Amino acid sequence: MVVRLGSVASVLALLIGLVWFGWHRRQWMPVAGINAAVALGAVLLMARHLHAAFTYRETSTLVPFAFEVSVLVAAALAVFGLRVPGWLIATQAAVNFLLALALAVFLYAFKLNRLF
Repeated sequence: MVVRLGSVASVLALLIGLVWFGWHRRQWMPVAGINAAVALGAVLLMARHLHAAFTYRETSTLVPFAFEVSVLVAAALAVFGLRVPGWLIATQAAVNFLLALALAVFLYAFKLNRLF
């Protein structure tokens, strides 16, 4: 239940961030903050499966984990004053939005074994 609500919250937060970026072209720091918060949540959820993912070479876990880490790195660079292009932040936010939307649709469409 918590993962379902978290996925919906992530979708809504990223949608708000992307609308903000569309309105205020030059102000992308709020988008980077929202995206970093969503990425941190995803990294923390996937972190407990990393040992198995590396052991069995599960690319379905490692690729999203690497993407979320790249989002965190880009946001950290922006916070510490290094120049990060706005299009990179917007692209990462859009990809993160699509991934969170796919997760939300999957979690609400299927009841696998009542673990969610």
